Amino acid sequence: MSKTAAEVRAALPEDFVAVEKTAFSSCGASAFVSKLEEAGARQILLCGIEAHVCVNQTAHDLLALGLQVHVLTDCVSSR
Repeated sequence: MSKTAAEVRAALPEDFVAVEKTAFSSCGASAFVSKLEEAGARQILLCGIEAHVCVNQTAHDLLALGLQVHVLTDCVSSR
């Protein structure tokens, strides 16, 4: 988890395991989707950068999985 900002790492539990995002959509990481399924998630709070690509594609993929998506508009950005 060395790529995570120190300020964020400090707020996470010691046993936290990060899922590396390697595609525009977070759903491109099968571990991410598996974690959502394991948790029984039905609603998602979505934030991030590059709203026009990454946040948008993630939102569409989550909707396609039947989840309710809530974009935190004050917590997204784009160029």
